[in-house]
Amino acid sequence: MLASASYLGKTISIHENRQLVREMQTIGNVSQISHHKNTGLVMATEAQQLCLWDHRAHCPLVSRLPAVPAMITALACHGDGALVGLTGTDHVVTVYDPRKWSVLHHWRAPLKYEAAFLELSLQAANLACFAAGSDSQLVYGHIATKEKKTCGFQADSRWMGLSKVPDCEMAVGITESGGVYALGIGKGEDVS
Repeated sequence: MLASASYLGKTISIHENRQLVREMQTIGNVSQISHHKNTGLVMATEAQQLCLWDHRAHCPLVSRLPAVPAMITALACHGDGALVGLTGTDHVVTVYDPRKWSVLHHWRAPLKYEAAFLELSLQAANLACFAAGSDSQLVYGHIATKEKKTCGFQADSRWMGLSKVPDCEMAVGITESGGVYALGIGKGEDVS
């Protein structure tokens, strides 16, 4: 399955085997989209809301989660679907439990600008997050601990993409200038 969104067209399109299966009309402009593997739902952000869509249902809009206080700029679904995270112009990462769609944690990401890319991790002893700012900053932090320790660096130009390496506490990103960077945390290492 391939899901795509049209920001100006306010649509979400679902394709299977190179064929358009369904096109769903949204109320707002879709800025981020992700597929939840366990449930088959398509998650889309419209301004300050996370909307859940099921392209197999007669009425495809499943739910609109309560609005967050800022415009959503990044959305992440953990690889096995155990967690869903989003962040916005307020720099706060909100992590949801998709079984109940309840909020598990909030983390104020120490970014100068809002996050453009977000990746969640359960490999560490605690819930952790990689967040790439809309400038050239990349940070890693533990979310579910009292001591919200972080580490990170500044790249040579703005981020074009970020992806977490499976089964490893590492994220790899590419910048506008073509630079490829990796931020990894070793097993048992303390983030300071």
